[in-house]
Amino acid sequence: MKKLFSVIAITALALVLAASCGKKEDPKPKDVKFTITSIENLPATATKMRAHWSTNTTVYFSGYIQQANISDGGFSMTLPATVENAPNSAYYSIPALLDMPVNNSLNVSDSKAKGFILCFVSINNSGTPLGLLKDRYINDVHTRSYVEYIYVDRNVNVSGTSIDVDDWTATFNLKLKKGWNKVYFQYNGATETVTYSSTIPSWMGNNWAFYSFVS
Repeated sequence: MKKLFSVIAITALALVLAASCGKKEDPKPKDVKFTITSIENLPATATKMRAHWSTNTTVYFSGYIQQANISDGGFSMTLPATVENAPNSAYYSIPALLDMPVNNSLNVSDSKAKGFILCFVSINNSGTPLGLLKDRYINDVHTRSYVEYIYVDRNVNVSGTSIDVDDWTATFNLKLKKGWNKVYFQYNGATETVTYSSTIPSWMGNNWAFYSFVS
């Protein structure tokens, strides 16, 4: 009987080990490196670029993740895989982060997930913010499209469609991994629609552009 129990125990342990070995683990967050050689419409007074954790102008001076010199119209920067210096106040729930209406039928796979949108801000020698630097920025008569870099504290998926108070339709199709994520954003004034996607869209360009705070 003892031998039988031993055999059963060994077999069970072998099955557990086999299952754990076959389980695919989520990849660890990675550093994100930028080497930008050209920025459209960048003013000559822009000498540095700061990577901030918010698009709110009141926190541009409260801290930032990284800073890089702008040289020959571009910059180089590596964002750490894990952001240690962002305060708790920088993190938003996913609905607040994506500016979702309070009443919506969207599916957020983990309600505890939080994150922030990375904001590239160009500054002059005095430290005055001049404007945003946008990746793959396209701006025409009706549409505005660019890449957002979003940092989240855990894996989370967002899907569905919502309608805001102005009857604009926002569509979400996001698979966000812990760490840095590219989110493709497009605003269409003609159709009154906004889309957020993790899939590379057809409009994807290859340029960075300066977007002034002063319209």
